[in-house]
Amino acid sequence: MSEKVNVTVGPGCGTLLFITFLVLKLTEVIDWSWWWVTAPLWVPVCGFICIALFLMAMFAFAGSTAIDSIDKILKKK
Repeated sequence: MSEKVNVTVGPGCGTLLFITFLVLKLTEVIDWSWWWVTAPLWVPVCGFICIALFLMAMFAFAGSTAIDSIDKILKKK
């Protein structure tokens, strides 16, 4: 028989940080730019995009030799 698995996912760290910054901004406790208030939402996305572009560039400039090397490593296992 199969068991039901309930997974509860709450707000992440970035979301909680954004809500905190938003409340502080709206209550005029902090006088930050809106860019910094919303930074917890867009900084991780930008980081992921930068890493993805870096990896794509590495594979593009390395050519097929890098892919062949990875293939050889994976086939050994």
